[in-house]
Amino acid sequence: MEAAVNRNHFAIASISCWIWIVVVCASANKLQANELQTSDRVQFDAPALAAAHVVKPEVAQEYLATGRCVRIKLPVSVFQRSNLADGQLQYIVIRVVSPYHTMRVVDFSPRTQTYTTVEGHVAVRTSLEDKNQLGAKAAFPPTSAGQLSVDASNQQAIRQEESFNRLPETKLLSSSGTLMRGSGAFFKFLAGPHAVLEGSREVAILAEVSPAWRGDLLHVSVQALGTSAGQHASPVQLGYEQMWTAVHLAGDVHAASAARRYVSTERSLRQLAGEQHKRVVEKALPTVFHKLGAALDIVEPKVSGDYLVEVLFSGRNKFRDHPEMNRLPMDLQVAIQDYWQMRSEFMTLAQPPRAPAAAARNTSRDISAL
Repeated sequence: MEAAVNRNHFAIASISCWIWIVVVCASANKLQANELQTSDRVQFDAPALAAAHVVKPEVAQEYLATGRCVRIKLPVSVFQRSNLADGQLQYIVIRVVSPYHTMRVVDFSPRTQTYTTVEGHVAVRTSLEDKNQLGAKAAFPPTSAGQLSVDASNQQAIRQEESFNRLPETKLLSSSGTLMRGSGAFFKFLAGPHAVLEGSREVAILAEVSPAWRGDLLHVSVQALGTSAGQHASPVQLGYEQMWTAVHLAGDVHAASAARRYVSTERSLRQLAGEQHKRVVEKALPTVFHKLGAALDIVEPKVSGDYLVEVLFSGRNKFRDHPEMNRLPMDLQVAIQDYWQMRSEFMTLAQPPRAPAAAARNTSRDISAL
């Protein structure tokens, strides 16, 4: 009897050991795959705060439909963590978007730029020669009178030359344009002749806003793309980052204070999420069977791995009354709700609430005018 019990304990221990081995191996393979997919060999940074300066009416007159124009400058930094021996950085793309469509981009800088490795013009010379030749020769066997030979030929040559200067071939150095029907702008920077993309680049937008506009949130995303090393090079993402930039009207003390409060609230949420990461992982996969299922892509974690990205960058608060929210630590739940409350309050600077009665009167006036 005791021997049978020992055998059962041994079998259970063996099964548990094999389960842990499978979990560790699968987790290691999944972690390695995730590292390859979300490589951050190139990192980025952008300011958390930015001031919007009102453009003079005489300058902004050609852009305005209604409201006023503001100019916003954003220095974006690119940091290459390694020498990218396993790949080559080709270009970076910066996107600056007003996700709530409270700003309309009417101009941007820098504009599309090209370059060439040739200085001056290219001299081109062409030569054309047309040559015709006709000849005939006949020989007869020798006779008593000797040998008879006939030779006739006609040759004509025409030579024509022309030369001109041609502009050298140009290549793209940077390009830019608008996004989302004018709610944003993109800036694409290529390596160019010197193959240097690291450092700081300043991008700027000229945007039309409402007369009551005092502040806004700009979604800034930066992406580094290149090719992998090896005989068969393929496109690969070398880095990606998305950030919020709180913009306030220059000279507006209350708007600047609200922007700083938003930045402080977001920073506190990020810090707390980093401190609570281990507890969140434990609640997402509470048992060994959950860990095994997640490692084998059979079971979904009870808390998504990118929950913080969804909290920060989704268009609405998806975690309000959401089952996933209840699995987070209580202090983290409170921080998320505080963040969304602060974000909603700050966005009132871009979209001031209108009185319902005034809105109704405006609507009836518009309908009667039809």
